[in-house]
Amino acid sequence: MARSIGPEGLQVRRNPSVERRHPLALRIRPGQNEGRTGAGSCDATGRVGLSLDTMRVVGTASMRDLLAAIRGGPKIRRQRRFRPLLRDEHGGGSLALEPRLALSQVVAAGASNLVHAAGARGRTISQPDALVCLPSGLASDRAYPMLVVLDASGNAKRALEPWKSVAERNKWVVYASRQSSTAALNQPLDVLYETTVPLLKSQIDAAASSYPVDRSRVILTGFSAGAGLLHEINYRYPGTAAAVIDNANGALYTGYPPQALPPASEFAKSRKVAVFVVSPRDSKFYQQVLATEPIYRSWGWSTQVLTYPGGHVPAPRGVIQRAVRLILSQPSWTA
Repeated sequence: MARSIGPEGLQVRRNPSVERRHPLALRIRPGQNEGRTGAGSCDATGRVGLSLDTMRVVGTASMRDLLAAIRGGPKIRRQRRFRPLLRDEHGGGSLALEPRLALSQVVAAGASNLVHAAGARGRTISQPDALVCLPSGLASDRAYPMLVVLDASGNAKRALEPWKSVAERNKWVVYASRQSSTAALNQPLDVLYETTVPLLKSQIDAAASSYPVDRSRVILTGFSAGAGLLHEINYRYPGTAAAVIDNANGALYTGYPPQALPPASEFAKSRKVAVFVVSPRDSKFYQQVLATEPIYRSWGWSTQVLTYPGGHVPAPRGVIQRAVRLILSQPSWTA
């Protein structure tokens, strides 16, 4: 028996197997929205059917429009401005930073034990939202690339470890998020796009403003669900990432209709380098990664797929170093 869906109370769930069969199919909790009327209907399996009128509305922009069309209008939550509170991992107390605080101002404000000028050794700084690794020898009058690392369990320390030597060698600031997780990626789509992804984006912006970061060289990377989240950030906020390194996940939006994807023009300010790192033995995500790569190519990105043995496990450091070298070798990166 079919249940009708009203503009309120819709509990949206992703169902990958359903989405692969039909890109406009969503998942709702059985037993919800009974006795209501609206733009779509759900049968006993939980598949949502949309009217042609609704599909025309959805086809103009993104999945957020799809959700808005079903629910009767968007409900956007205003995000509180994020202000990082820094704690030196080596001791030295805490300091609240305004997002626009420059490196020279941090030093002048008494945080010279946290962020050093040229010649100082590197530091790892603990914030409520992340661990931030600053390589040695940062100059107060220069800006550096920032690598954003998203872990599948929010374990910032574990996520940061394989990138420390890369950061030191290439003089990259590394932001290892505590907020990324499989649970964050698997939330209902309206929560993911209206709350989780904007929060992650605001925290990345705050870090880029608080440290000596070149905003045109922000790299997003992650393993498993962390890689899934990086694609959602890049989808929701085109141009945020200059480059991406996807380690074993791929994007949720491979099942979305083409009209729901951002046009290539929205990535005009990006340096557009994407490296996909995955094991052919990863039965769960190998095909998803391969399906994501051509989407980036359609946006005009330079893409490369690197493989390694082992199944659904993080890529070996040697493979990660190859991915970094690929990014650094691109003319768009050095321009």
